[in-house]
Amino acid sequence: MRTSGSIAEMQRTVPGGSWCRLLEPEADLATLLELAIGATLCSAVFTLWVVATPLNFGSLDDFALATIVVIAIVVALLHEFMHVWAFPRLDGGPRAVVRFSLRLILHASYDGVVSRERYLAVLVAPLAVVSLLPLLLASLSATTPGPLLVISLLNALASSGDVLTFVLVACQVPRGCEIRSGTDTLAWKYRQAVA
Repeated sequence: MRTSGSIAEMQRTVPGGSWCRLLEPEADLATLLELAIGATLCSAVFTLWVVATPLNFGSLDDFALATIVVIAIVVALLHEFMHVWAFPRLDGGPRAVVRFSLRLILHASYDGVVSRERYLAVLVAPLAVVSLLPLLLASLSATTPGPLLVISLLNALASSGDVLTFVLVACQVPRGCEIRSGTDTLAWKYRQAVA
């Protein structure tokens, strides 16, 4: 979802107008922002684990490289399936699927149009379910299973692009608008008034 453009190039619409492309930072700047956001998210989630659970660092010594690779694959799948789960599912309507790109990247895609608010929820779903829900469950049970901690932290790191997109959508797209995603772009427009 990398597109670029300046404010001067941005299309402006009036209610009922055409689709506008969401402005995003240049690819290099976006990568730096995602790295900073990912490190911050991972640190914040780890801090929550330390504060809310009886964290046992000895349990992390048992992780071999192969185990971490398997956990990373599981996290990638869980992350994208949480996006798919958060999109609307109507019989005969647009569908959400997980796609595998030639660049060896998984991504969720949706064939339809969703409200701004629903799209923001789709962006937050993996962070809430895969990173924060295990933390909540571990704190309630007063245990810290090592694999859940690693899954939670890796997903927090992987959620950096979602958080950046969340901020861009929240700042650029007015309330009550519709959003559609293309292969490399996000576009928005005002909802059509129903007569």
